[in-house]
Amino acid sequence: MPHQKKHIMRTPLPAIRLAFVILACTPLLGTPVRGEESPPDLTKGATSGVDRALTYNLGSTGLRGWIHTKPATYLDSLQGRTTAASRQILVTHVGKKSPADGVMQVNDVILGVAGKPFSDDARKSIAYAIQDAEKDVNKGILKLIRWRAGKTETVQLKLRVMGTYSATAPYDCPKSKLILEEACKMLEKEPLNDNWCGAINGLALMASGDPHYLPKVREFARKMAPKNLNLRKEINGSAWELGYRNIFLCEYYLLTRDKEVMHAITEYTISLAMGQGMYGTFGHGFSGLTPEGKRHGAVPPYGPVNMAGLPANLGIVMGKLCGVKDPEVDAAIERADGFFGYYVDKGAIPYGEHEPWPYHENNGKNEADPEVRPRSG
Repeated sequence: MPHQKKHIMRTPLPAIRLAFVILACTPLLGTPVRGEESPPDLTKGATSGVDRALTYNLGSTGLRGWIHTKPATYLDSLQGRTTAASRQILVTHVGKKSPADGVMQVNDVILGVAGKPFSDDARKSIAYAIQDAEKDVNKGILKLIRWRAGKTETVQLKLRVMGTYSATAPYDCPKSKLILEEACKMLEKEPLNDNWCGAINGLALMASGDPHYLPKVREFARKMAPKNLNLRKEINGSAWELGYRNIFLCEYYLLTRDKEVMHAITEYTISLAMGQGMYGTFGHGFSGLTPEGKRHGAVPPYGPVNMAGLPANLGIVMGKLCGVKDPEVDAAIERADGFFGYYVDKGAIPYGEHEPWPYHENNGKNEADPEVRPRSG
């Protein structure tokens, strides 16, 4: 947004580093885990380990599918999962009126794409194939090698032509822009609920750059910012909720300069700073008191949750960008910069307080996952 660059240039270096670290992580190699079982051959009735509750959405096909996952490194065996060894996809759902409807059925097995069996990670391979099919030159044709009840054949799905991701995606990218525009048209029909989910949807509407959505966003922002808001007396708070609320309000303020929300931004920012743990972290909620009865103690009940701490700390940084001044804010930024700065150039930031993470993780638990990037070309 146009106002942000001017403010960022005036921000102390630690604050810039903290905001940047979320996007600055790179892969880390781990030690392979030995003795892992090979993926089951689904065409031979091998269903050991198949859990139909754990499935993947297969993009614009309208399919969901089970994909073999297993630890690939010692770090993964502690928490994470990878689909690197997978070469088959078991179809577990076919959406009605989707491109796959009438072509694919539950219990079909996808063995490959573009006339070739999977020779690499099936999850990533089908994603790349969908991207290729959506290009103008390929006219939306996605060819799948389908196994059904003992018979293998190549079938076609007709996807919508969406264009090609640019090398700079999602920036300066017509395809990314189209996806966002259509998503916002759907979000416009949904109520902006007074919680962190509503804040995320509001962020998307602002990110569209379309002034048509501003009245809806303004109404929501002012509803979230009552003049009698007083959070600094609280010793408990939801790091998830307050973090995303403040990010939304700060982005709204930087876009509109609506002073009606500045009081709330001040309350959210200082409250978050006061609730931060001694090392710059948060749990699902705020930190406890130290043995001396002071703030910034340990994080209950079981330690830091990075995926809650990142938006909470980013909300503190953005509050400072909006003009919030308080010693608690500066100290919180310094603490968080020291903790999260550790991950730079080491790997993705994991969900909890763990070592830097090198691989895809389920449920979007990693921040700046190095694998989740569009392929240009």
